Amino acid sequence: MSNLYRAIGKSMLSRYAVYACSIISLMVLTRIFTPQVFGVVAAAQSIVLFFQLIAEGGLSPAIINLRDFEKRDRDGIFGLSLFVAAFLAVVMVMLGSTLAKFYNIEDIVYIIPFVSVALFANTAVVLPLALLQREQMFKRIAQAGMMAEFGALVVTVIAHYKLSALQAYALYFPVKALLNFIANLYYSGYTEFGRPLPGSYFFAIRPLLGTTSYQLGFNFMNYFSRNLDNILVGKYLGASFLGIYDRSYQLMRYPLMLLTFAMTPAIQPALREVTHDIRHVNDLHRDLAFKLSIGGSIAALGVFFFAKYIVLIAFGQQWMTVVPVIKLLALSIPAQTIMSTSGSFFQAFNRTDLMFSTGVLWTILNISAIVFGIWCGSLEALCWSLFVSFNLNFFQIYFVLHKKVLGGGYGKFLINTWPSGVATFVMASIASINNIVN
Repeated sequence: MSNLYRAIGKSMLSRYAVYACSIISLMVLTRIFTPQVFGVVAAAQSIVLFFQLIAEGGLSPAIINLRDFEKRDRDGIFGLSLFVAAFLAVVMVMLGSTLAKFYNIEDIVYIIPFVSVALFANTAVVLPLALLQREQMFKRIAQAGMMAEFGALVVTVIAHYKLSALQAYALYFPVKALLNFIANLYYSGYTEFGRPLPGSYFFAIRPLLGTTSYQLGFNFMNYFSRNLDNILVGKYLGASFLGIYDRSYQLMRYPLMLLTFAMTPAIQPALREVTHDIRHVNDLHRDLAFKLSIGGSIAALGVFFFAKYIVLIAFGQQWMTVVPVIKLLALSIPAQTIMSTSGSFFQAFNRTDLMFSTGVLWTILNISAIVFGIWCGSLEALCWSLFVSFNLNFFQIYFVLHKKVLGGGYGKFLINTWPSGVATFVMASIASINNIVN
């Protein structure tokens, strides 16, 4: 147990430094740019994330679990990832006018070249980053992230005085992605498998397809369940509403980033050596779930009750319209906090097939919730629908994880997560009584 928490601690401390830089950037950028600008870029980013997911192909978990990695195979996979990334970046550029028509936002065409470069760099970094994660070099990863964040912020602020507001903000993404890629590629030279170079042996991907195919399938479904709301809000409610919703969702995600996203890179590598002892892993999982339940509940209650002050500090007075939306999104924080680590346990046992099967139901529930919320025509209905969907998915995912991977203990797990249940009930009761979004 100590090895797991030691690895998690190293990951969290390193990630917190990056998140601190990210929050500083967020506070600066939201005071420079309007919700309309954020909404236009968010609309384009929704599609970029889809292409990035395809290019990544579920490669990271497969690389982390490798015991041996020949130089020819390493370089071949890196070369293949660069080729796919370049191809998809070109496709993204060609789709610019189509996206503008789909969203009925003509300004999207002006930022497509920027986000296409970001797509290429974010895909190219997958292999170097996976090599660093495999050996738990979280300090190196954090250094790369901090340099990229501050570099992009400086360039964007300067560009704000030279370019249009939309193009200046769009420039933030390729600069950040390129700096992050360069730094992680350099640091990967310190790993066991060494720094990858572009190679031509693309068939090196074949031994990994068994794992990556299910991972890619899960990522594909997870994309739609996580991003369809942005796509439909942008299309049917407009760029300004999308800007409000996107910033609200991003602010809600910060507690998740601090509590779980910071630790998940460490879980799979740390569990590699103990997967033979399922009872021990089950005990680790329950203990971790209890701690996350407490942390997630505190974070959710803090966001729910102090949303106004959080928005004032983070975004400024011009963004006060996001306060009621953030309050409703906070209802999902407890379930998401615990659920965010589930994938690492499936991956540690090479059961991405089960992760895929749970992802099918996850996608059906989330898409249904999003469509219903948009059909109702309000952000309030969308937030309530997502709240129900996240909690239903929580129960189905952990039922499968305990039944098929951890050898039972589902009831004990649910009992250990009682703080989340209490916090969720309190917030949902207050929100429904007060009808906090008018």
